[in-house]
Amino acid sequence: MKWIHLVEVDNIIDVERDKAIKEAINIARHEGIPVGLSSGAVIAGFRKLVNEGVIEEGDYVLVYPDHGFKYFEQFEKYFNKYGY
Repeated sequence: MKWIHLVEVDNIIDVERDKAIKEAINIARHEGIPVGLSSGAVIAGFRKLVNEGVIEEGDYVLVYPDHGFKYFEQFEKYFNKYGY
């Protein structure tokens, strides 16, 4: 990412691929937005921060940095793995 040197990173949250895929699927099912794995990872990381009490309740803006169209194969593997 070109802009990474312009910001100060204070935390990195590790998200497993399956959790990112699961959240991307949830967004598509509940919001009708076909997002990609990076976007699913954003939600998974946000949920982790909330569950750990790192961030408080309030209004937040989450950025979905990609779309899901390029991840059809990843979604298919996930569906096959978990019997959807």
